[in-house]
Amino acid sequence: MAMKWIFLASVLSLLTGCTTNADDQSLSAMSEQAAGHYISPDDSYCRDVARQRAADARANGYSLELETSIFQGTYRDCITRAAQHPN
Repeated sequence: MAMKWIFLASVLSLLTGCTTNADDQSLSAMSEQAAGHYISPDDSYCRDVARQRAADARANGYSLELETSIFQGTYRDCITRAAQHPN
């Protein structure tokens, strides 16, 4: 039983971070749409967070529409919070 979990963990570690250039390009396009009129030069943190949430959705088999919605909502919420709570 333990070998099964070790094998599963090793396979998952190999798959972590697997993306294609097409995925990265679609996420860039989503970030432009999500940003609307507000794009700050230091919004890379929010883009990274939104990309990770979208990648999580993709990894869990969600549709492209839902992945896009998750990206846009995460990005919008992050930018809003950053504007309300500047460091």
